[in-house]
Amino acid sequence: TLFRSVLGMVGAAVLLWKSLQAHGDAGSLVVAIDRLLFVLMVVEILRTVRVSFRSGTLVCEPFLVVGLIASIRRVLVITLESSQANQPGKWTAESQALLQSTMSELLVLGGLILVMVVSIYLLRRSKRPPAN
Repeated sequence: TLFRSVLGMVGAAVLLWKSLQAHGDAGSLVVAIDRLLFVLMVVEILRTVRVSFRSGTLVCEPFLVVGLIASIRRVLVITLESSQANQPGKWTAESQALLQSTMSELLVLGGLILVMVVSIYLLRRSKRPPAN
């Protein structure tokens, strides 16, 4: 699994490099960033599962981190994709409806990210020994 994750990271990095060489072609840049973040998310999931198996207990903080990475990945992809729809001459009723649904999704994702960050903070704070 380590080999596959390294191979995935290298593939995503090569794709990112090629998109940058194409003078920042926005479509390929979105795909490269999406794949790179996906590989990071899969690596974090594999690490979390391995740690859970070794310890024999299920710890929720690593899963919250994976959810946080996934949510941020989605926010980045939505933002990059919506920047493509904002080009001159492409503003239609469909693109306006797409923009409204995108803004709603970003609002929900922002709330979800906030909840996960607060949850991680509270979990870490509860693990600290009380100060004397």
